[in-house]
Amino acid sequence: MSRTKTKFGNDEILGSLSTADSKAIASADASDSEIKNWADFELVLKRMNTAYKRAAFDSHLQVDASRLHQFIRNQEKREEPNFWKAVTLIYELNDIFRFEPDDIHSINEAALNVGQLVYNELRGLSLKCETTSPLADHERALAREKVLYCACYGNELRRRGRPEAAAKLFEWLLEFTSKTLKTATFPCFGTRARLTYHLGFVYRVLERHNSAEEMFTTTLELLYERGKIHSDNEDRVFITRRQAMAIGIGYGWVNATRGSLRRAKNALTTARSLLAAINDPVVPSFIELLYGTIERCLAGSSRPKLVEAVKSLETAKSSFTNNEHRRHIPRACWELSLAHNLLGNFEEAEKNLKEVDDYAKRVNHAKWQTNVLILRSRLLRNQGDLSGARELADAAVNKAEEDKSVLPLTDAYITRGEALLKIIEAAGGPSQSCELARKDFEKALDIIGTFRIKEKDSYLPSNPKIVAVCELRIAQCLARDGDETKARSHFATWEILRHSVEHEWVRELAEEVKRDIDAIVQNFTIPADDPKEWNYARNVAQLRMWLLTQSLRYTKRNYSAAAKLIGVKRGTLYQWQDDSRSHTQRARTRAQE
Repeated sequence: MSRTKTKFGNDEILGSLSTADSKAIASADASDSEIKNWADFELVLKRMNTAYKRAAFDSHLQVDASRLHQFIRNQEKREEPNFWKAVTLIYELNDIFRFEPDDIHSINEAALNVGQLVYNELRGLSLKCETTSPLADHERALAREKVLYCACYGNELRRRGRPEAAAKLFEWLLEFTSKTLKTATFPCFGTRARLTYHLGFVYRVLERHNSAEEMFTTTLELLYERGKIHSDNEDRVFITRRQAMAIGIGYGWVNATRGSLRRAKNALTTARSLLAAINDPVVPSFIELLYGTIERCLAGSSRPKLVEAVKSLETAKSSFTNNEHRRHIPRACWELSLAHNLLGNFEEAEKNLKEVDDYAKRVNHAKWQTNVLILRSRLLRNQGDLSGARELADAAVNKAEEDKSVLPLTDAYITRGEALLKIIEAAGGPSQSCELARKDFEKALDIIGTFRIKEKDSYLPSNPKIVAVCELRIAQCLARDGDETKARSHFATWEILRHSVEHEWVRELAEEVKRDIDAIVQNFTIPADDPKEWNYARNVAQLRMWLLTQSLRYTKRNYSAAAKLIGVKRGTLYQWQDDSRSHTQRARTRAQE
């Protein structure tokens, strides 16, 4: 497929269009002629802007966008608002129509490189405004369009695993717009709404969930103000679409991440209803993906519910595939892999995970590379390959330590702790303390705790779900080492978080941990009034397990002292332990998201 090298003045900016794609798009609307001059450019841009606001994402808009792209790519940049409005619009429409091939001269790459130059230019303008007179109206309009193009630059930083840099950029752009560009007659409601939306998105990635929610609330407030001064039909559709994104992808995703699944589901349902009459080829599919994710989290180990979640996720993946939205396909595959892992469909889980792996390697995304190692470790653990699971968990920790992304690093330590717990469970013996696993869970808690942000009028952490998992796993390790007091202390933290964490598998884990803690001190009894409970073999096995647990707790896992305490040989304790493992059906660990 041939490609033409493109220019934006002396800078490569808008990429290239394949010959085949050009012919296909041209044939879609052959009645329209190509853009020959700047007068044609103005007419097509106006038509595109109207269609974009109306969410008329059809072949006509695709043809116009392609032709505008072809016209601009070889032009010198112009210091006019409409020029920058055009390159920003082309960037956004390329995400929908994919008329730009993925090569080193892509539109996205241009947003990253040219966006940096424009950002530096705006910084200089800001300093100039501090020492000279305010901007003239035409300068203000031009600067606003450049701010919106810089938002594309920030979006690319986030996509490429640089959320801290993206956050700093959006924070500066918002401050510049609010303090330097905004006036009573030039309020920039839409521009600020776009910046706060992006900032909320980045804060969610950085585990700053409270700040993210505040940004999405501000987005809705600004859209409300914009709606009061723009009341025509196309603006109403535009504002409604943006509101749906803030509610669904904004609030919905934040609440799903932190464990408030029902609030997340309510947000997604609201967004769905807002988008019902809007022809958007991307946002509804992404909301369907989030909906399937929440269904998976609510399902726990219920196979029927997991199967239903898979259906929603497959629907979203099919939509992304059919519309060639290749950037979203890996996320759908990731969620499908998680669901199939819970179902025990390991071959299907690995098949989807490979697509994520290929994507992560292709774009060199450290966060996703860590996530792949984490999930593959859990897949091996659930299939019984404990040494392989430990090896991949080690690799995940090392990769995450290099990248320093909060959630992957936290999850990597949790994954390694779980692998160690499973190895300890399989091995047994006097040296098999859970201390090593506990240290990994404590490390994970320390990492996520560093980023805790207190809720208003509350003491909940920013991400109650992850904190709950860490506290439960620590309690489990302490219980298995016989430290009842500390185990109950950590379990008490879960009790505080319980109502804020609606993931069913976390609740199932909590029940498992509670059984471990209760087993430390409970008395061994046989009911005298129920003959069905008098089975000799079963009661002897349970008595042996009770004696084993209590003696090891009392002697702090000293097998020789425990054997002496109850009057048996040390080898007998090992035999009892092996016998108990061969008959237990309890799953000690569960795959996590």
